[in-house]
Amino acid sequence: MNSEVIKAVREAEGKADEILKNARVRAKEINAEAIAGAEAAAAAVHAETRRKVQALYETARAQAREDVARFMEANRQEGEALKDGARAHLNEARDYIIGRIVK
Repeated sequence: MNSEVIKAVREAEGKADEILKNARVRAKEINAEAIAGAEAAAAAVHAETRRKVQALYETARAQAREDVARFMEANRQEGEALKDGARAHLNEARDYIIGRIVK
């Protein structure tokens, strides 16, 4: 009877060792799958973030170009107005000088 008990205990220990070994292998597989899933999720988030940043950059770049174009146009118009004003003052001065000489 003791030999049967010892045999049964050894069989149970063997089965327990096999179950434990299989559980460790499966745990490693699950861990590897979880790591791969996390890496894939991180890569997807990185790609989406990169896409959003690129879109924001393009929007900001286009806005900056529009702002520069408006600024340059405003400066051109202001320059034209100053030039016209200076020309009018020169014409007035010329007319005044000619008027003084003719008198």
